[in-house]
Amino acid sequence: YDALDWLCARLDALAERARRGAEHAVQNEEAEAATGREPLVREHVIAFLRSRDGTITPLRGSLLENHPRGPKAARDQLERDLRGATLIVDTRLGGLRAGLLDDESTVPVVDVGDARADLPFRVRDATSDEARQKEWVEELRIATDTTEEGEPQRWLVVERPKRRSANTEEGRSTGRAQTLIEHQSWAEREATDIASRLGLPSPYASVLALAAKLHDEGKQAPVWQRAFNAPKGNVYAKTMSRPNIALLDGYRHELGSLPYAMKDARVLALDPALRDLCLHLIASHHGFARPVIRTTGCEDAPPSALVARAQEIALRFNDLEQRWGPWGLAWWESLLRAADQEASRKNDEAGETDHG
Repeated sequence: YDALDWLCARLDALAERARRGAEHAVQNEEAEAATGREPLVREHVIAFLRSRDGTITPLRGSLLENHPRGPKAARDQLERDLRGATLIVDTRLGGLRAGLLDDESTVPVVDVGDARADLPFRVRDATSDEARQKEWVEELRIATDTTEEGEPQRWLVVERPKRRSANTEEGRSTGRAQTLIEHQSWAEREATDIASRLGLPSPYASVLALAAKLHDEGKQAPVWQRAFNAPKGNVYAKTMSRPNIALLDGYRHELGSLPYAMKDARVLALDPALRDLCLHLIASHHGFARPVIRTTGCEDAPPSALVARAQEIALRFNDLEQRWGPWGLAWWESLLRAADQEASRKNDEAGETDHG
């Protein structure tokens, strides 16, 4: 709600600027000359919303007409779109002071990509589909300008250093294609090593290793293989090409992994409490299922069964949080995530060796 109020206030300011007319526009242009960019107007794309399924929605300054607050229907739709989304805002919109939201501030805002040299990412404009860069991996690409035929010709590109783990599905393309069998075996090995170094009791060490062994089974789904342009003839967990996220239709492979795990004899043999922990680690290893995970795009069961699966995930999360506490459960989740990321990092290093 704070983000929504802030955005609406900045839209109010933008509308007020338009109402003041040409004289104010000239003054504003002089004030912003140092930025090298034309003044922001209501017709411009002022922000992008990136939903949790990867969908990108451009927002224009005219989003809410009849300011100061706009029609209720438009505001309600914006509120729905903001839930769980990432909001990427044009620096010319302002609204920041001392690093915090301030809907009255008109102080020029420094671009996030230029603010600090030690950020774990960078943001840049791109006017061509460049080849893979040696030290940077693309996490997100948003088309900011298109031709009359609708073909993208300019992008906003978010990249991370190659040594850091991916944060988005787009960022999980790698320098070496890796089969599902190999990736999960590597993750199991890393989980076993982590458990040994932590001195975990044998039952818990086994649960962590088993979750790592099964965590990506949902990538067997044809929709995932198609979206990630997996090579034919095998099932892959890592691919080298940029994925087509739209083809996923919101599919979460963690949700698709659960049916495999729930039928696995080793999981069925676990004590019920340990079985719940194992299943939760698989469902939550990308930060979802705490307690909500979307069911769209999953084709391994009817919609009603998928809803029931998601409900079981939420209830399991609640039970485990009662048992371990919020920080204790998050600690367990971090162990599997660390094993997965270490296995992925070593796969990238293997790719560098193959091409080096």
